[in-house]
Amino acid sequence: MKNQNQALAHMKTEYESVKMPEFQVTQIKETIRRAKADNRRATARRKSLAGIAAAIVLMIALPNASPTVARAMSDVPVLGGVIRVVTFRNYTYEDESHSAQIDAPQLVADGDAGLADTTDEINAEIAKITAELTDEFQKSLQEDGHLDMKIRSEIVTATEELFTLRLICYQAAASGYEENRYYTVDLRTGERLRLSDLFTDGADYVTPISEEIKRQMRERMAADENETYWLDSGDPEWDFNAIKPDAEFYINEHGELVISFNEGDAAPMYMGVVTFVIPDEVIANIRK
Repeated sequence: MKNQNQALAHMKTEYESVKMPEFQVTQIKETIRRAKADNRRATARRKSLAGIAAAIVLMIALPNASPTVARAMSDVPVLGGVIRVVTFRNYTYEDESHSAQIDAPQLVADGDAGLADTTDEINAEIAKITAELTDEFQKSLQEDGHLDMKIRSEIVTATEELFTLRLICYQAAASGYEENRYYTVDLRTGERLRLSDLFTDGADYVTPISEEIKRQMRERMAADENETYWLDSGDPEWDFNAIKPDAEFYINEHGELVISFNEGDAAPMYMGVVTFVIPDEVIANIRK
């Protein structure tokens, strides 16, 4: 344990010496969190833009759903809607010190009007994030230093029951920082799916999922000395304690719950974005 703590302390020192300037990491995190909070309070919905060339989502069959999605995929009529992704804003820039490639996505609901409110809500949040980060990049052009910015998206899940889009926001100055957000829509209900929606009201899902993640962290570190997580150092400022109730997540192609951590949140930034698949038995044992 002593050697492990010494190694972790060394990793922290190394991490602090090369990481992206703290104000920029804080800036991108705050932009995304502010957009999320503002969007929840918003009552007006932005309407989808028409007439933009679209990349049609290819629907694939979901293997037998695991207990993870048992509550979310309750016995309700399928709306029959399909979600498409279009690029509603594209911004590129490059000079000797700055570069940007911003492809802002927008969701378009086809086949059922019930999806429109949900996609409009998600679109408003994404638009706010991308607009603010674009503005920040343009302001940086008047400053010394280097800055690279990339915003893109990819479809994580596209089935008859679920659709998940990942928004990837990346900035690099002294080093890079990436933050991902996942937007999941339950196509059976037309509602945006949040982590708490996967469980019975009042269930403590945070504790068992967090303990499983800690178990996997220890297992990974024991198996590979190149993997390091903020755990068991005795430093509460750094050590991972528990997931947030609204932690970033998605359902993978096997119907399993995957928890995602952005760079620096649960491990040194060199580890990048780290994910943990939560076994079905852990989910099944969660009770109210």
